[in-house]
Amino acid sequence: NIAPSAGASSFTLGFNTEIGPSYVVEWKGALTNGAWNQLKTNAGTGGLITIRDTPTTATARFYRVRIQ
Repeated sequence: NIAPSAGASSFTLGFNTEIGPSYVVEWKGALTNGAWNQLKTNAGTGGLITIRDTPTTATARFYRVRIQ
């Protein structure tokens, strides 16, 4: 499950994990941009991980979570 939540000045993303792999959260300002920007990497806990982002000037952001 992925649980996004947006506030006035921040964005929170929660997702379930498994023990073992690392979970990398990345973002882009536009899907047409070439590279993804790394936001945070966390080791899987077997439970919920919550990431908070506080974008400064972006009008839109796209997020993805990948396992490595």
